[in-house]
Amino acid sequence: CYVISTHITRNLHCTLRACPANLLWKFFMSIGRYTNLVGYRSLGRKLLQRAYRLAPAKSRHAVLLEFSKLEYFAMHFNVSIGLLNYGITCFPSEWKLLLERIQQLVLKQQYLDALQLNIDALSKHVGAGRLWSSYIHIVHQCVQWCLITLRVFGQEAAMQAFTGALRHVAKSGEVWCEGARIFLDPSCSYFHLRNAGVALSYSIFFTPQYGDSYIEVGSMAFR
Repeated sequence: CYVISTHITRNLHCTLRACPANLLWKFFMSIGRYTNLVGYRSLGRKLLQRAYRLAPAKSRHAVLLEFSKLEYFAMHFNVSIGLLNYGITCFPSEWKLLLERIQQLVLKQQYLDALQLNIDALSKHVGAGRLWSSYIHIVHQCVQWCLITLRVFGQEAAMQAFTGALRHVAKSGEVWCEGARIFLDPSCSYFHLRNAGVALSYSIFFTPQYGDSYIEVGSMAFR
């Protein structure tokens, strides 16, 4: 462990010396993210604070997003939400902040609130494929067994969301992956392995870096 720690420290020092001044904020943000993931949250906060001070004004939304994630992992939910709300107010064009808040609501099982925020976000950022995939996922997976919400959650609603998304972001791999999940759902009337395979092929073609598509391809082998 000592040898590994020494090696990492040496690499960080070399990276810091070689990093251009205008990119130092990204360096501190990346290290802050890493230290948070391994549990050193106090150090992570200091690194992210430094990243925020160094970041140009137009890029500070990225640091706020990482800071919000850190506080959420630390179970400081109100602080995390406050950081996101501040970021959303200051950077209304940055849809990733809205997506993070949507995901937080889903984790809290506040599906109706998540769905409403997702719909509001799409009204402003109709070209964001990840917002569309989030919308499809919530409608398909987060089923509410309540008569009032059956019309907005479930298989039919998910298929409508998927076909609607294709009219706006047909080249989004994330959207095609969510479509494949609908076709792979054995309880769904749209269950169709061949259609799922086609959707996953499009997903990998358009967004090859999206890991979920490969996971779903692997799951098809067991069906």
